[in-house]
Amino acid sequence: MILTETQTAIRETVRAFAQQEVRPYAAGFEAAGEYPPTLFEALASLGLMGMTAPEADGGAGVDMVSYTLALIELAAGDGALSTIVSIQNSLVVSALLKNGSEDQKARFLPDLLAGRAIGAFALTEADAGSNAAAIRTRAVRRDGGYDDALMLDWRGQVAEATGANIFFVRQGVVHTPLPDCFLDGITRRTVIAILRNQGVEVVERAIWPEELAQFEQCFVTGSAAEVTPVREIGPWSFEVGAFVQDVRKAYSHSGTHQITRRIKKGTIEPNYEADEVLEVLRFAGTMALMALAEIAQMAGKADLVAEIQHRVGPPKDGGATG
Repeated sequence: MILTETQTAIRETVRAFAQQEVRPYAAGFEAAGEYPPTLFEALASLGLMGMTAPEADGGAGVDMVSYTLALIELAAGDGALSTIVSIQNSLVVSALLKNGSEDQKARFLPDLLAGRAIGAFALTEADAGSNAAAIRTRAVRRDGGYDDALMLDWRGQVAEATGANIFFVRQGVVHTPLPDCFLDGITRRTVIAILRNQGVEVVERAIWPEELAQFEQCFVTGSAAEVTPVREIGPWSFEVGAFVQDVRKAYSHSGTHQITRRIKKGTIEPNYEADEVLEVLRFAGTMALMALAEIAQMAGKADLVAEIQHRVGPPKDGGATG
């Protein structure tokens, strides 16, 4: 991803703190079942206990990208600590700023932002209540095993496979879950755009498991899966028909697929053809190009990063890449 100078600085600062002050002691924190109060005060001194809170309220006032980068780096040192910080910011401080009275803000915000108080939350979802550990899932053992698993969301609706988005076909119409609680992948968006460009109706909606018996074909999409037909999900069987094969062929010729593969293989040339970069933008949008820029940067393709950045537009704050 193309980061600003501020975002890069925040990432590097939190990374250094997490690796030096958190990770070496994480096992001890877990064994003790608690964190020392001084640790939260140290996090607060870096502005991490109120990252997105406005500076006028005592927070750091940073953007969501910086906040996300900080959580990622903290999680690399101690996953549970990162969760605590995310709850402090996203559920407690933000809720207090949005809905709290002036008296409540004056009473609670100073200690929350200084790391002297730690916020908490209670769940109300089905099968969880106020106990996050009570969330239920189920796996059934079968001889020979499975290639993947179908994941349901907290409502019991079809969500995705473990590492790919899922599509179903019935009478020439494609149905796919609405991505309101899972990642809307680059490959998913590209496939939807290809299908709609070909005049195929694509319906994004809630899908219940009992509907699976009504579908004729099924396929999954993802960076690793690309477009892969599915023959069976539990008791439901699907035809690997011409429709899915045509989708695979169309995706294999798309700019998203070609650029991603060539970047990963290291065979892409500097100043890659602008027409194919623009095809990714047309099919999958700006976010897809940004993700491709990240892949290109990891592959050391600085010229391609510059080309994509030119197409998308320069980042704010002067922009370094990282």
